[in-house]
Amino acid sequence: MKRRTFLYSLGLIVMTLPTSLFSKTELLRSKSRHVIKKGWMDIKQSFNYFDYDYADIMGFGMLRVIDAFSMGYLTGTPKHPHKNMEILTIVLEGTLFHQDSTGNTGTLCRGDIQLMSAGKGIHHAETNPSQFDTLKGLQIWLSPKIRDTFPQYQQRHFKDTYFTNQLGLIFSQNPVKNVMSIKLDAKLYRALSSKKMLYTVATDSKENGFYIFIIEGTVSVNSTMLHKGDGLGVSETKSIEIQANEKSDFLLFEIPMIGDF
Repeated sequence: MKRRTFLYSLGLIVMTLPTSLFSKTELLRSKSRHVIKKGWMDIKQSFNYFDYDYADIMGFGMLRVIDAFSMGYLTGTPKHPHKNMEILTIVLEGTLFHQDSTGNTGTLCRGDIQLMSAGKGIHHAETNPSQFDTLKGLQIWLSPKIRDTFPQYQQRHFKDTYFTNQLGLIFSQNPVKNVMSIKLDAKLYRALSSKKMLYTVATDSKENGFYIFIIEGTVSVNSTMLHKGDGLGVSETKSIEIQANEKSDFLLFEIPMIGDF
């Protein structure tokens, strides 16, 4: 076979191979997360910040923080500052009371999701007002494309049916009805699978990657089995396939890989 014909044939073979063979993955197992126990609050941190300072896991692209937290009853965090972060809070169990320096107050229950754009600066406090129930949830930070904007606050309630056996969109940079708006070219989906499901998502941006975080159950991505608390980043790929098992619950981010924290 001539060299030119061989190279042409090799190129055709490469073009037909799945893109997952050429993607880059970053796996973080649940047991590797940093754990903070303060008596009244437990936090499992996927990425580094504050006193958890190991520069090798500072985030995935512009995804800066994923904290799984549990807060005792009648406790909370006092008013504290944030700047230039998109801060998402998902309530999984219990009740959260929010109050901030722009005058926003609100109570979030299971199914409620809050997105706070800290912009040029905001102070807020979060408490569990219940006398009996523990508060459980996720707090997620993303670094915005546009900085020093005026702080904004969004809150939405999502029924389980919105996520059941499908990828329900939570936020997007582009305006979508009943979907939160975020200040970077990113999307966040959640799926609650009552049966085995195969989900496929493609991106139009060469600069974006995917990050999946498992809330409950098990899923498989590129032959890697993921369990509760595990996270997997996949970059340098055009699409991702997720095989979800029965009773699985996960988040899927499409996130810019280039930018500044």
